[in-house]
This record gives sequence, C-alpha cells and structure tokens, in this order.
Amino acid sequence: MCPYEEVPRFPFSYRGDRIAPELAGRAEHRPVSRVRANSGDLAWLVTGHREVRQVLEDDDRFSLARTADPTAPQQDPVPPPASFSCFDRLMRKAGMREVLLRGLGAGQQHVTPAQVERATRDALRTMTRQGGEGDLVGQVCLPVAATVTCLLLGLPAEDAPRLEPCFAVLWSGTDPSPLPLEATHLDTYMTQQLARLRRSPEGLLGDLVARHDQRRVLSDGELTEICTVLLLSGLGNPASLLAFSAFSLLREPRLLDTLGARPWLVPRAVEELLRVSVMLGDGLARIAVEDVEVGGEHIRAGDLVLVSPDAANADPGVFADPGRLDLGRDTRRHVRFGRGRHRCPGAAVTRMLARAYLRVLVEELPGMRLTVSPESVEWRTQTAVTLPVALPVTWAPSPARR
Repeated sequence: MCPYEEVPRFPFSYRGDRIAPELAGRAEHRPVSRVRANSGDLAWLVTGHREVRQVLEDDDRFSLARTADPTAPQQDPVPPPASFSCFDRLMRKAGMREVLLRGLGAGQQHVTPAQVERATRDALRTMTRQGGEGDLVGQVCLPVAATVTCLLLGLPAEDAPRLEPCFAVLWSGTDPSPLPLEATHLDTYMTQQLARLRRSPEGLLGDLVARHDQRRVLSDGELTEICTVLLLSGLGNPASLLAFSAFSLLREPRLLDTLGARPWLVPRAVEELLRVSVMLGDGLARIAVEDVEVGGEHIRAGDLVLVSPDAANADPGVFADPGRLDLGRDTRRHVRFGRGRHRCPGAAVTRMLARAYLRVLVEELPGMRLTVSPESVEWRTQTAVTLPVALPVTWAPSPARR
C-alpha cells in the first residue's frame, strides 16, 4: 500500500466545466487506482468505461446498501442515511418499486413536456423583465427544477421557492457547512405533506403512499426518508443537468445558435450533454462483498469502491475526442444513468425535462451569451452534484416579443 502522502485525495475538483486533469487520463491508462476519500479512508477509484460497467452491473459483489454500515470505510466523514444507500431494498420490501418505475417512466402523466416548457418560459420571462442581464442558475435552473419536482411528486406548486435551498443537503466533502433553515425542516415538511397526500392523493408520492398503506411494511420514518430522497434527487440532478447544459452551449455559442435554427436536434444534443456533463461532485460508492479483480487490481472484501461515470463517459477508448461536444456522436454507450439494479429510475423524466427546457431556452433567448469568460464561472464546492454558483448571461430580445 502506498504511503499516505502518495495517495491522492478524491474528488480532485468540484468544477463542472471540465473533467479534472487528474481524472482525465485515468480511464485509459489507470482505470482502477487508489485514492483517499473525503473521510480519509482509502478507496479504489474506478474510471474506465469497461470497469465502471463491471462494478455497476455486479450488484452481488459490489453493494450499495453496505455503504450505510458505519463500520465500513466511508466516502464522507458522515455516513449516508440508510434511506439513500438502501433505497432500492426498502422500495422492494414495501412493494413500491413498480409504482416508482411506472411513475418515473416514459408513460408517466404527473408532469408533461408542456408543463416543463411553461415553467421554463415563466422563469425566463421573469428574469428578462428585470433587465438585460440575469443569472440562469438562480433565476431559471433551480426554480424550474423545483417547480417540476413539485409537479412530479404531488407537492404544492407554491412550495417550490422554499424548497430550492434544500439543494444544500446534497453535501459531499470534508467540512460540512450549516444548512439553510428550509433544509433543516425537511423531515417535518415531508411528514406534513404525507398526511395531506393520504387525505388527497396526487403525484408520484400520492401513489407511493397509497401502495405503502396497503401493506404498511415500512415505518413512518422510513417512508418519510424515502420520499425525502425523491425530493432531493428531483432538485439536485435536474438542476445540475440544466445548468451544465446551458453552460456547455454558452461556451460554444455556435452550437447554441445551431439548436435555435434546428430545434429538431435538441434530443440528440441532450444525449451528448448527458455524456459529456461533469455532474458528480464525488463518485458512486460501493463496498466490495468479496475479493474480486477489476482492471487488473485485486479489490478485497470490505474495500470502498468509488465509481466515476463522468470519467467513464470521457474514456477515449469508447468516445473519440471525448472532451468535444459533438451533436453527431453515437452516445448510446454513455453511463450517465448508471447500470444494473441501481440504474437511475428517473432517466425518462430527466430526458423529457432537459429536452423541453432546451427547446424553450433557445427559442426565448436567441443570442444568449455569458457576460464573463467560461473560466471565470465559479462552481459550488463540497456538493454531491456539480452546480455553478451563478451563470451570468445577457441576451437579444426574442423575435416573438419585440
């Protein structure tokens, strides 16, 4: 084992504008390597596309649930709540997984493209009425993510603004910051909402509560935690993707103008943005259940394994010139939504959200440009998903509203 000082700390960076230089070459040359996690514990970092798929698809030998064991090596100083690590097991135990998959699948009816477009258009027009410059993150990405999450889950639409700061709960790092007041009251808020949804079911949470109450396998605390996980996931991951998509296109205005002139390319653009995005502030944690070889390295039972889909999607052995945003690229092998049993169930909703958002963005704000250099954009630190602090932009008036 390498001496402490020779093992690099991971994550290498919280910036979302590029793969960290320390990460970029590992997928090809060192697909499995030793790092030290935020907790100080040693871990295996898996970056190669083939190796990432191997770990994520082998649920029997690489356990997500065991990351909640406080005696296991940890990714962060504070172990994740069991509701995060054991989410899939709890859903299966309660007979709620099928309801979840149906409620997040391509045929779900809780939130429609038209509603996403309306939320995006409303946020953009609110921003543009306030002057010739604005912040896409604070005025558009977070409000849209919160509004759509409320629609999807069945939470009151008027609660969206108070839920936006709860993004801060998605923490990952060495020095936890104080949470916003709204985030500290999440359990109380969700308990109140579940009582309301029992009286008047709506949205995905209404469906899940109804199924739960048929069997009542979970405790009230477990049910509250599961629903809170869905709320936080609905805020964090979409907000990160919407912000990264806007930033990537603003960094290459030619592509932004192309989508404005050829909106039928938006679905293809979304897939490439999913591939090239740097969305994880850390990695997907697993605990090895038994000794296993990955990428030529011998991983022992009990070892912490951190998987980087960001690095796998930049593996030059799979994607030529991986750092280039290419709307003509075959993106079918990207692993943004994971693999195996724990593959993200919200993939269809995320795609729908991103497509509707981008269509409205290029329509409403033609000629949109950053007011600072891309290198000057500041990114939030110590977060489990990457997000700019702000995206300051200016724009030309929309032809439809001149």
